[in-house]
Amino acid sequence: MKTENPIEKLIAHLPEIGDPLLLNVSKIDRLKGQIEEVEKELFALKTTLEVDRAKLTNRLLRNYTESEIETADVICTQRAGQRAPIRDFTQGGFTGQAVKNQP
Repeated sequence: MKTENPIEKLIAHLPEIGDPLLLNVSKIDRLKGQIEEVEKELFALKTTLEVDRAKLTNRLLRNYTESEIETADVICTQRAGQRAPIRDFTQGGFTGQAVKNQP
């Protein structure tokens, strides 16, 4: 059955409303409130994620050349789905440029 209003709003307009129906409506209202709070928290987390990614990007741009970042991107794409080996960047790979402007 499709209605234009949420089912919980219809209860108040039906005859002989009983406690079980009203309790169910109260539960639905509480759940909607919890969903709103979780959505606010999710928005805050996504905002924090974007800010932290921007900070990380700035650090990468200060400490690595564009070529090194592009090489890492290619390696990441090629190894998608594979477990990447642990790499000591001081012993090869991005030697020299990896710490050019360390704060």
